Amino acid sequence: MIQNNFNWTSDAGGIVLRLMQGNNIPRLMNDWPVDLKAKSILLLSRLEALCEEESFGVRRLDDGYWIADNVFASLTSRQCLAANLPENIPYALQVKLSGPLVEPKSKASISWHSKSGTRVPGKEVGAIFFDGVNYFRIADPLYSLIAAADAFNEWDGNQLDDRLVLVSNLKSALENCVGESLSADKALGLMKFSHASVVSLDVRVDKNGAEFDPIIFSKEVSDSNVESGQSFTESQSLLTPEQQKLFAARFRSQSNTKSTYVLEAGHYVFIDPSIRQVVSSIKQYQTKSPEERARFIKSPQSFIREDLASTVIDETTIDSLIKDVFVETDAFSKRVLEIGLWKPPVIPFIKRNPNTWIPDGYGLKVGEKSFVISESEIEQVAKAIAKAIGENQETIKIGDSANEMPATNESLEAINVLVEHVLKMPPVQVDERLKPEKPSTSKNPKPSLTKSQKSILRVQDNFQSETFIAQFERRGIFNAIEVPKGLKSTLKDHQIKGVAWMQECWSLGYPGVLLADDMGLGKTFQTLAFLCWLKEKQKAAKGQPILVVAPISLLGNWEKEAEIHLDESALGSMALLYSDNIKNYRLNASTKSDVVEGRSTLDVSKLKNCDWILTNYNTMRDYHISLGLIDFKCVVFDEMQNIKNPKAMMTNAAQALNSEFQIGLTGTPIENSLADIWTIFDTLMPGFLGLGDLNRFMTHYSTENPENLKELKNRLSNGRDGHPPPMLRRMKSEVAKDLPPKTEKIIDEMMPDKQAHAYREVVEKGRNIFSKDGKLMMIQMMRSISLHPDYGGYDSANTGDGYISESARLKVTLQLLDEIYKNSEKVLIFVESLQMQEWLAYYIKERYKLASYPMRIYGDTSADKRTKIVSQFQSKDNVGFDVLLLSPKAAGVGLTLTAASKVIHLTRWWNPAVEDQCTDRVYRIGQDKDVTVYLPRSIHPLYGEGSFDCLIHQIIERKRALSREMLVPMESAGDLDFIFSNSVME
Repeated sequence: MIQNNFNWTSDAGGIVLRLMQGNNIPRLMNDWPVDLKAKSILLLSRLEALCEEESFGVRRLDDGYWIADNVFASLTSRQCLAANLPENIPYALQVKLSGPLVEPKSKASISWHSKSGTRVPGKEVGAIFFDGVNYFRIADPLYSLIAAADAFNEWDGNQLDDRLVLVSNLKSALENCVGESLSADKALGLMKFSHASVVSLDVRVDKNGAEFDPIIFSKEVSDSNVESGQSFTESQSLLTPEQQKLFAARFRSQSNTKSTYVLEAGHYVFIDPSIRQVVSSIKQYQTKSPEERARFIKSPQSFIREDLASTVIDETTIDSLIKDVFVETDAFSKRVLEIGLWKPPVIPFIKRNPNTWIPDGYGLKVGEKSFVISESEIEQVAKAIAKAIGENQETIKIGDSANEMPATNESLEAINVLVEHVLKMPPVQVDERLKPEKPSTSKNPKPSLTKSQKSILRVQDNFQSETFIAQFERRGIFNAIEVPKGLKSTLKDHQIKGVAWMQECWSLGYPGVLLADDMGLGKTFQTLAFLCWLKEKQKAAKGQPILVVAPISLLGNWEKEAEIHLDESALGSMALLYSDNIKNYRLNASTKSDVVEGRSTLDVSKLKNCDWILTNYNTMRDYHISLGLIDFKCVVFDEMQNIKNPKAMMTNAAQALNSEFQIGLTGTPIENSLADIWTIFDTLMPGFLGLGDLNRFMTHYSTENPENLKELKNRLSNGRDGHPPPMLRRMKSEVAKDLPPKTEKIIDEMMPDKQAHAYREVVEKGRNIFSKDGKLMMIQMMRSISLHPDYGGYDSANTGDGYISESARLKVTLQLLDEIYKNSEKVLIFVESLQMQEWLAYYIKERYKLASYPMRIYGDTSADKRTKIVSQFQSKDNVGFDVLLLSPKAAGVGLTLTAASKVIHLTRWWNPAVEDQCTDRVYRIGQDKDVTVYLPRSIHPLYGEGSFDCLIHQIIERKRALSREMLVPMESAGDLDFIFSNSVME
């Protein structure tokens, strides 16, 4: 046992831990011995992390820590041993019921028993049990079970629903006690609770219009899908189809949302508190009018957002909550499309013969269907659509085609583009005398096409054509780059080419472009320079503002970059259209968003008087009716991979915007699927490239056909016949010649005996695993053990040095840190485990005697705190050695951390784009030091190149190499199969 002078005393709601010196006097924490802190790192690292996070569970005192009972109960045995805290209680817990669970008067009695079954009398105070001789700790999960039983016993209400919540909590706490010394009443064991943590919608149509019910998923399914990058399917839901029908019926029969629903005898659905507000929104709109239900289904997130905003939750928290607990299943998206609640754009196109410039026909593209029309039929079709609208008919037939075209205002506006530009005739109008007195309210009219839209929407339908160049309507003559006068900063060579490329595409009449430069090449600066030039080019243009749409965490960066690079008046007046700023542009302070109200709720004229508008993606989606009424000079989509789902409302809203020119910005044009790039271009220049509809595109450009993928990249990246490419993608290695060298170093280290043994045990078990879930679990275990054999426990060694010595990767990392410390350099360490971040922060502070703990950025780090951390890390006053610990997904974008010159990828992800984004926090414009990226790998002595770290490295490098030649998905379910099949099983 570790010898120390730690002492604990009970305190209100917890314990106080102190270090005692002579005469039993507490020592001030600043005077605690270094060697003792090193031996107690298992406990102290956790306590300090909670203090840094301003947790209510731990408070730092002058002479120790106050630790709440629930935190004390959650500590590991070895953490407690490190500070002489009481050992875990050796007795068995017994839970008995005095009557049926749902009976209001029933109580749960808790008692402790020895191995012989004799009841042990004693006294409980919080998480401490005193049997008359010794003090023991009641550790989790037994402590949580007792807390749930106490809450169950204290209930004195009369609502069954409230009672069932307590029963569910008691049942859940009991299930968490698997493997513990415990006996429980049979009634508790027989009850079944389906715990819902994620929700979607089950949509259908009947005589009353669109109807919907919640469909629920478990947290385990959600975590698994996030881990594997897979989408949700209804087959993964918590309930069978029969149970889902029962749940839907119970849900509808109640006047209010319940926290627990009874399906059948002994089976209950428990709605997790985290999703209850979301479920309440669903309940609220089930009983609305058909029109309101249709709007809700179209964009549930918008309605849920409004409800959450009323509880004064900040924007970032709302975004995170909605993203985590409401999902769009494939079936949901498909059904909404089939119902027609999301109206795909109607686009006029010119169809040409591949071998000639003479038009072969004209037509309209409605969603994924194309209707070809000869020149002689254009006026006839336009009049037929106008007549059908006037007579309230839904469709018309085109020639002998079996397909019917929707007779809508959108179709008429689109065909009139051909009437005006091909026939040179005035547009066909609906006869006012034929218009119905009460137009149908079940369809939400979209804003009319603007003049700029009508003049540039040109689609060619030669899917296989290699030679066709679409005809553009020129906006100007381009000879060479024109550097705008309002630019304060000097463009670098590659940025000059980027701005020139945008100027040329705009001049030729392109509807949009995709700037997909590598991270850190200054996409924002290049875009601001182009926008500044565009503003100077069209000084007389009134009422045509510029719109910038970006993740909310990056909007401040746009303001900052504009301030740095442009003269104050270069872009004119700016409007901030997000968070609390939205109220400045609402027509009525009491109104909600466009989607919720079903109409424009913003002061469009006020927005038109602004020169440029900054907004985020959720605001764009929620207010797209208002924004769709504005004829934008240019729309910029930053981090455009946010618009990658062709069936999502976010994409639909982006495509509803009216703009003369659109710019997409992304360093990762493809993340999970090739559908990403199709959707991006379908938004920027719908049909313009002749990529075909989504089904044809995915069939032709499949991962099984690398030659077609190379052809796709060439098609997007290379200009033809003197025309510039629609996509510009440069890598830093190709163009940023003024950046210092970047070196990548793979450091292999043989696994220590304990790590190697634990790894081999998992591989041996894998021989008998055949299910998908089983394989995924095995791979997760291999991944964890490859970092440390006691990953998540952190209590296998008495000291920090001992813990480090059990992990190959950690040994390498500490060797690197010693060298970095000696050279007074700064380093980023990317690791997604929050527990490992906490442990390392404490260990690094003590090892290198730092004045404060290394800062950390992870998923729950607020935007304000991120900004403060970055400012402090980048500050000129921050001299010498420093470490910043970051989670890859949370800190991979939007941060400039060029004060560091070293990067350590302690854990790695399947996606090379994610890893490159992390590295590019350091390796980007502004870096003036040589950069070194370290990849420590744990190698099993028997499996060698078949070790997990080597296999994931192969995946990353293969994808990185393929991406240089072709456009390929950066994540796929096949990654898991590759790891499993190539792990040594014999």
